[in-house]
Amino acid sequence: MHAVVTVLQPELYHRVEALWDDLERRFGLSGARITPIPHFSWQIAPEYDFARVEDCLQTVAQGLAPFEVETTGIGVFRGPAPVVFIDVRRTPALAALHVRLWEALRPHRRRESPYYSPEAWRPHITLAEKDLSPAHVERVVSHLSRLPLGWTVAVDNLALIEQPQGAVGRLRFSRRFGAAG
Repeated sequence: MHAVVTVLQPELYHRVEALWDDLERRFGLSGARITPIPHFSWQIAPEYDFARVEDCLQTVAQGLAPFEVETTGIGVFRGPAPVVFIDVRRTPALAALHVRLWEALRPHRRRESPYYSPEAWRPHITLAEKDLSPAHVERVVSHLSRLPLGWTVAVDNLALIEQPQGAVGRLRFSRRFGAAG
């Protein structure tokens, strides 16, 4: 599954990597590292026209000024394959950019995830997935809830993570806001 994302700024990037290390050490969880780039996603899809997506992201990013959002603590997507994450507050500026990207990228993707539609999208930073069982969610959440996870996140880039089925994700493209070509 490929993703259009914002990569976290270096300080938070390293904090997320440290959290992944801690969860692996304490609970044996390493599934989140299948996409080893700390980020939050705008949308995901199994198929993109990569060249057109890169052109689109470059055009959108060039016309944007950086802004900030806050994280609000730990969240969980429940179910047979739970996900534990840091919740990113969905502000009007964040939601407006999401809708803009959703519409701009529509012709360049196939079979997008409905969880990333403007109505359903919940911005988040993944901490544990893939190898997290429903039985262990509460222990992981209890551990993480003791940590200071109220962060200020710079929204200053758009990036494309390429991740073919079963492969580790890699950064294919990244563009800073306001940067030309």
